[in-house]
Amino acid sequence: MCLAVPGQIQEIYESLGTRMGKVSFGGIVKEVCLAYLPEIAVGVGIVIEERNLPILPDVQSACDLLDMDLIYAPNEGKLVVIVDPRSANEVLRVMQESQYGIRAAIIGTVTEKYVGMLAARTAIGGTRVIPLQIGEQIPRIC
Repeated sequence: MCLAVPGQIQEIYESLGTRMGKVSFGGIVKEVCLAYLPEIAVGVGIVIEERNLPILPDVQSACDLLDMDLIYAPNEGKLVVIVDPRSANEVLRVMQESQYGIRAAIIGTVTEKYVGMLAARTAIGGTRVIPLQIGEQIPRIC
C-alpha cells in the first residue's frame, strides 16, 4: 500500500540530545524524530509556481478530461527535495544529469507568508491556497 500523509509541524524541541517535533496529521498529533531534517522549521509555508511543474501534455489532457486538479492526481516515483536556495541551481544541475532527473525543476520556495500551508501561483498571476484533500479523486492501485 502506498500512503503519503502530509503533516504540519507544530513544535520542534530536543529530547535526550535528539531533535524531535510534534506533528499534526489531520488533527492527530504525533512525536516524530527530526534528526535528519535540519532545515525543517515551524512558522513557514510553501509556494509553488504552477507553470514550473514538469507535467507531460498527455497527463494534463487526461486531468482536463476527467476534471481533476493535477495537484491531487496520483503520481508515482516522484521526489520533492527542499534545499537551501543558495544551492538550488547546483542541486538541480546534478539531478538533471541523471536519466531519472531530466525533467527535474525548481517548482517553489519556502515562505513565511503562508504559514502551515501550501499555496500555488497560477499561470495568470493569482495565488491559491491548496487545501489538504479530503477523500480521493480516483481510486489508487498500489
